[in-house]
Amino acid sequence: MAKQFSPDIHPIRFLGQFEIGDNDGLDHYIWNIQGPLHELQGELHWHAYDLCRFHQIMYGDLTKRALHVDAEHKRFSDALEEQREKVSDDDREGFLVYESRMNSSFMDKDLEHARVKHFADEFSVIGLWATAERYLGKVYANIVATQTTVTVASVTRPYRWNDFQSQFLTLGIDLAALNGYPDADECRVLNNTIKHGDFVDQRLAQFTFFSSHGGVQLTKVDFEMQRYLTGVFNFCGALIEAGNILLDPNFER
Repeated sequence: MAKQFSPDIHPIRFLGQFEIGDNDGLDHYIWNIQGPLHELQGELHWHAYDLCRFHQIMYGDLTKRALHVDAEHKRFSDALEEQREKVSDDDREGFLVYESRMNSSFMDKDLEHARVKHFADEFSVIGLWATAERYLGKVYANIVATQTTVTVASVTRPYRWNDFQSQFLTLGIDLAALNGYPDADECRVLNNTIKHGDFVDQRLAQFTFFSSHGGVQLTKVDFEMQRYLTGVFNFCGALIEAGNILLDPNFER
């Protein structure tokens, strides 16, 4: 039976979940807890961890279900082979119809697992960019509140990407220069495409990973989820670091 979901596909992982010496590019940004925005770094850390756990739980359940279906399919195939030579000519057509229908039911389960896997990936991409937007707003509001001695809640936060870019530039922070930006930006565009389109469009195809998938349905593409998690977390950590430096010239990594 052709596999649409393989237990060999791994969910996204966070700091402390990799083999020793391998963290797939994730920076811990632990030094940020020494700066004025220290609370935001702690919040970001556990927010990202919980998002990874969501993805891991979904993949863990899918793996169990896929292995169960494979075992059931093997039992069915073995039993079928035992009966195949015993089937009379009069019953052979019915036997073949039964075999075909059962195999179709197993394939349907396999396809279901693939759909749910992609569903988990899509929602995790959306969650990752929502995380970026959340901390873009939090960092901006905390910087402005500190500089102007107003409450954080009273600061009007940008919510459009272009506004984030321009508003942070007025503070002296270039978002495009931050660590993790290229992968975070790709996650942003993929997020928008998931929510507003079905295919790899021209904007998405400008990124190297999607350049060979132009016009392809998003459901046919396996996203590089770990790269997006790494990019978004590093980007947010670098943003908090930039805010710490802006608010405290003596801040050091």
